[in-house]
Amino acid sequence: PGMRNAPMDALGRALGRVAPPWPVQLILLDAAQDPVVDFIAERVRPFYTA
Repeated sequence: PGMRNAPMDALGRALGRVAPPWPVQLILLDAAQDPVVDFIAERVRPFYTA
């Protein structure tokens, strides 16, 4: 359970320290054999690439 909560806890700490000036809308998905991830990867254009 600790490892499962670690990413959400880190995200909460990051957003709690410095709030961005825009609304944050996130979708956190597990990419291993997930039909929703497949759909998004095939049909949604990335809005940001590093």
